Amino acid sequence: MQPVPAPVTDFFTYSATFTTLALSTSQTQSIQIQANSHFEVRKLVFACFYGVGVADTNTTLAVPAVTVLITDTGSGRQWSDQPIQLTSMFGTGMLPAILPTPRIIPAASQLTIQVNNLFTGQNIALLALGFVGRKVYR
Repeated sequence: MQPVPAPVTDFFTYSATFTTLALSTSQTQSIQIQANSHFEVRKLVFACFYGVGVADTNTTLAVPAVTVLITDTGSGRQWSDQPIQLTSMFGTGMLPAILPTPRIIPAASQLTIQVNNLFTGQNIALLALGFVGRKVYR
């Protein structure tokens, strides 16, 4: 009996970018997982920019009042029972949210991400979400 070869993997990040997220509105983006490999999500990160005149530093990082709901259309399953606060699921690039167990997204499937801006004081110029992990080639 011959040993089964280990799968070939590569580091990879899929991302979703939301622009001009107005007060009390929602937006939806989809991420198409490439057909040549499954994707193993290990970490989740976000970056948020409010726009002109608002500068973030390491000590004054914007924490948006945003909820997020993620649906894996490959399995039809949501990642939470309802939209949850962004910072309850995503971390920053300096301190990413590490998943308790890696999540496998099948090749050729799609993630649908819905975000809701609950903030009543300011629009969000850009909200970027990163799904950090690795491709697992079939």
